Amino acid sequence: MAQSTPFFRDDFQLRENNFALPEYSIELDPQRKRALTICNLFVNHKMSISNIERVLDEDSGKVVRALIEYGILYDRRQIAGRPPVGIERRIAPRTATR
Repeated sequence: MAQSTPFFRDDFQLRENNFALPEYSIELDPQRKRALTICNLFVNHKMSISNIERVLDEDSGKVVRALIEYGILYDRRQIAGRPPVGIERRIAPRTATR
């Protein structure tokens, strides 16, 4: 079985490409509604992180944090000792120059 290629958007690897709003989102607190709006715009309306920042007047940290908390993006900070998929970080060994 062939391994699927990971999907990336705005330089982040997607965990989930589907997002459904809860049925009774009107009853949620404003912070949770804001996070759900961010996820909805990113996934369902295919808006970039920078466009969401501009439209909602939000900083990029809060936008990315909401997408990570709701399982839309992988949290790159939690992958200990491994680079993101597709990025080579090894450094060529130095040769002695004496």
